[in-house]
Amino acid sequence: MPIAELLQFAIAQARGGITMRDFDSEVMQAVAAILQRSPQCLAQYASTEDPTRLARSGKTLHLPLVADVLETLTHEGADLFYKGEIGQRLCEQVASGGHLTRDDLLHYKSHQRAAMETPYAR
Repeated sequence: MPIAELLQFAIAQARGGITMRDFDSEVMQAVAAILQRSPQCLAQYASTEDPTRLARSGKTLHLPLVADVLETLTHEGADLFYKGEIGQRLCEQVASGGHLTRDDLLHYKSHQRAAMETPYAR
């Protein structure tokens, strides 16, 4: 399946808004320290009623930047991550405490294999 087709639904949901479920809210609370670490990140996941707090269950969360990244990925492919801006910015973010380097991404090799198939609900 072409990546543009595969990501079409996710892009539409990110742009149009996702209604937060209880589970989504619980996950966001579990990683709240990460999501609130920078004003830019908090702005992505903040409540529309109170921009200083994360969105909660039952509220709609709009993720236009996620939609933009996914859309760009459909045009530029994996190089956007491994050789492009996303990989560069990821490495910059983890430079202060992580171990992922630009060299790691540039030399990463993936192996494509045939899709696995299994019968379902016979």
